This record gives sequence, structure tokens and C-alpha cells, in this order.
Amino acid sequence: MLVILIISVNWSWVIYQELKLIKVSTDPFNNVAFMINRSIAVPFIVTIAMNILQGVQSFSHYIIVFASSIFILSILAFGGIYFKVTEYINWYFSFDMLYFLMLNLIGFFVCKMVHKTESREVSSQ
Repeated sequence: MLVILIISVNWSWVIYQELKLIKVSTDPFNNVAFMINRSIAVPFIVTIAMNILQGVQSFSHYIIVFASSIFILSILAFGGIYFKVTEYINWYFSFDMLYFLMLNLIGFFVCKMVHKTESREVSSQ
């Protein structure tokens, strides 16, 4: 989850603050909603998806979990647009979906790498 949080915070900082592709509302409540989404909701949803993927055996279930995670994250992004938390300036909703896909893939590969490292550990008895 820490890797996803680091990526999410840095990504939003670059996209929102540096490149100014998306404008964040200056209203304090909307800004708090944005921070909660960026710092808690997105990493939490990706982490839940990665935990579900640990028990999945078939490729079709992998696709369903990935698609569900991207769908839920897209609903949150659309909610931000609808409730005027964010405003797209030089950005498209499909870019958000690609970002969520990449975030899930990164989370998946980090989980696989951690589990592979755990299985190589020598256990002393």
C-alpha cells in the first residue's frame, strides 16, 4: 500500500500542481475530499484489489478484479468532477482510467515481487 500511496501522491502533485492539467477546488470541504480520495481511497481500493488477487486462480478472475477496481476508482474520479472537486482543463477522463490501470498493474507486480521474495527466505528452525 505504501508504494501505491507514494505513486498516487506524487502523480497528483505533478498533474495538479506542476502541469496544471486538472484544477482542484479552492473550497476547503472539496479540497479535503480531494485529499482523502488521493491519500486514502485510491491506495485502499488498489490494496483491496491486490489482496483479492492473492486467492485468484483463473485469468478471467484477474480481469474481473482489475476491471472492478478501475470501475470503482473511475466512479470516484467522476464524483470529483460531478461535485466540482476537480475540473479538467487539459485532461480527459480516459487518462484517469489509464492511470488507474497502471496503478493496479504496479500494485500487482509489487505484490508478486514481495511474495516471491518471501518464498525465497530461509527459515531457521
